[in-house]
Amino acid sequence: MNLSITQKLAIGFLTIAFSTAAVGTLAYVSLLRISSELQVVVAAPLNTASARDREIVQRVRRLIRQSAQDKIILFAGMILSFIIAWWGWLFLSRQVADPIISLTQKADLISRQSGKLHETVTISGQDETKKLAMAFNQMSASLQEQQMEIERINRELERRDQLLGEANAKLERLNAMKSDFLSILSHELRTPLTVIKGYLSLIKNQRLGPINEQQLKGLTIADERADHLNSLISDLLDLSRIELNKYEIRQEVWDLAKMAEAAVDSMRPLFEKKGLRFKTHMPAELPLVYADKQKVSQVLTNLLSNAIKFTPAGGEVILEALPSVEERSGEEIWPEGDDFVQINVKDTGIGLAEEEIQKIFDKFYQVDDSVTREHGGSGLGLCIARNIVELHHGRMWVKSRKGEGSTFSFTLPKADSSLMTEAKAAPSAKEGKPLFSLAAADEKVSSDSRKRQKIGGEDMAERSILLVDNNPLIQQLIITCLGALPCKIITASDGIEALERVFQTPVDLIVLDINLPRLSGYDLCQIIKTNEKTKHIPVVILSASAQRSEIERGFQMGANDYITHPFVPEEVVKRIHNLMISKTA
Repeated sequence: MNLSITQKLAIGFLTIAFSTAAVGTLAYVSLLRISSELQVVVAAPLNTASARDREIVQRVRRLIRQSAQDKIILFAGMILSFIIAWWGWLFLSRQVADPIISLTQKADLISRQSGKLHETVTISGQDETKKLAMAFNQMSASLQEQQMEIERINRELERRDQLLGEANAKLERLNAMKSDFLSILSHELRTPLTVIKGYLSLIKNQRLGPINEQQLKGLTIADERADHLNSLISDLLDLSRIELNKYEIRQEVWDLAKMAEAAVDSMRPLFEKKGLRFKTHMPAELPLVYADKQKVSQVLTNLLSNAIKFTPAGGEVILEALPSVEERSGEEIWPEGDDFVQINVKDTGIGLAEEEIQKIFDKFYQVDDSVTREHGGSGLGLCIARNIVELHHGRMWVKSRKGEGSTFSFTLPKADSSLMTEAKAAPSAKEGKPLFSLAAADEKVSSDSRKRQKIGGEDMAERSILLVDNNPLIQQLIITCLGALPCKIITASDGIEALERVFQTPVDLIVLDINLPRLSGYDLCQIIKTNEKTKHIPVVILSASAQRSEIERGFQMGANDYITHPFVPEEVVKRIHNLMISKTA
């Protein structure tokens, strides 16, 4: 049972009062009994009593009278004890219980309502309850100050949260602007380069008229420089995407040995031209890897190109792969060695000094001016290569000594057992086949030569191609390229105009850019492919928008093929021709 302090004090004082009354009552009853007995004795006749007996009787009578007075005093004492108990309870209740109850109520109010910290307790006097009240008031004031400080901090945090939200929104806008800038920059840089390379190819192949040997040599040099410029643009765009966390890695399971063999075959003429010996060491037990095949090929090509570039004639380049990661340097071993394969590119070239090794992976770093002038390069290749490897959770490092050659090494994650089993069962996954391709159409075309002959004849002259691009130079270049096909070319400069042409004039194939005024190429493609009247028309996207996400979005909108700038005119003609053949198959 929970009792208040007042109730406890009342019970205590009542217990004392009743105890006193009980003792008094017992004494009073005893006095009454004694008095009665004495009265009986006194009532006896004294005529036969002796003088001493009479004296005793007289004394007893005096005692009886005295006991009567004592009974009055005892009764008065009992009443007084009740009065004193009540007064004591009242005094202690007011002096002790009431202040404590007041403190309890204020404390309960503060605990239940945090905004009531200004509540105080007023108690008169100088005893302990006064000190307790003063301590309580100090605590309340301190809590109020702390609450005010907390509220101030909360207001400051809310203000900072608002500023942080505004800053995040601004950063998101800036990131979007950077992404848009990258897309625009890619388009604006690749588009003129596409025109240059396209016409160089047409002239070299004498599509625009005959040329002599000296002109062909000059055009070949110009074409090589255009390729170098395209590589530089690609490196700058890749680095920008890496720094903006926009670089896309799409991992799949594939055979490293086969990819390495393909990369070596593509560069073999360069080895032979410079007179370098080349060796490969690919163990039979080399596991499959789980990585972006295209990006890893870019890394490997960069390392092999550097080895060729910085190794003098008569030197040697070795490409090797290890089933697990070996020692990196000294006693340091990568803890994830069993989960990764290691690829090494060794050369007997000029090598690197220790201070050069520390900076070799920095962007725009060149070994020295004389080497740069002799071999060229932007200083971005190794920086991008290392970032690509690290995006795969791998590592890249170099061991080298000046004048003794270099060994560049990097690691790639192995495929796990489930993916490895799936890859062995599905050759397309193991080969790293792109998600979207025209392989099926190409196979169909090559297996039906009679169909090719028929379509390649007069029937082709009856066909029409809608070309949609707002750049007149690109339009003219594509028209010139498609001159190899005896087709009618219809042009449009924006998405709305293209839609009007599609629904007004029957066309057999559409070639369009992504960056179109009024209606984007994505939206145009989607409308065409979702309309019952036009969904059968093949659509080829020919654009400088070359990011993988942009390419995949084009296929998601229904495109049949996607060709990026700068393109090879002969390749464009071939792929368009194949699509038109597959349409009639």
